[in-house]
Amino acid sequence: MEFPNSRTLKIFLGSLVVSLLVLGCAHTVVVEIPPKIDLQPYKKIGIVEFASNSREDLNRIATQKFMGSIQNAQPQVRFLELGPEDQLVKKLGRNTLDIEAIKAIEEKYGVSSVFTGSFEISNVKPKVSIETDLSSLQA
Repeated sequence: MEFPNSRTLKIFLGSLVVSLLVLGCAHTVVVEIPPKIDLQPYKKIGIVEFASNSREDLNRIATQKFMGSIQNAQPQVRFLELGPEDQLVKKLGRNTLDIEAIKAIEEKYGVSSVFTGSFEISNVKPKVSIETDLSSLQA
């Protein structure tokens, strides 16, 4: 490889050195952190749609996001969506979701664990104030 002048050679060598430095410093170490709760032993997990004081579609969305988060962290986990709690309890012929209802869910649907949850949405009003006095700003 011939270079027409020394300036071109310097540019080429400089680029080569910078490229090698960048590649040498770009090494990353990936450390896998195990999940706090390992759900692998549970073959199939039943999940009752989360309850809240909001619209039903938010309940479904929250449940889907929860399942998505778990499956991103532990892809082998299988979920069986059991629907809203009130409908599930009626299907089982019970009044509440108590320990006996959980056992009935295990027998009827073949799940080894059941997740339930609830969340509350409130009308939080943020307080924001914007001042026009810029004399106290410092750089």
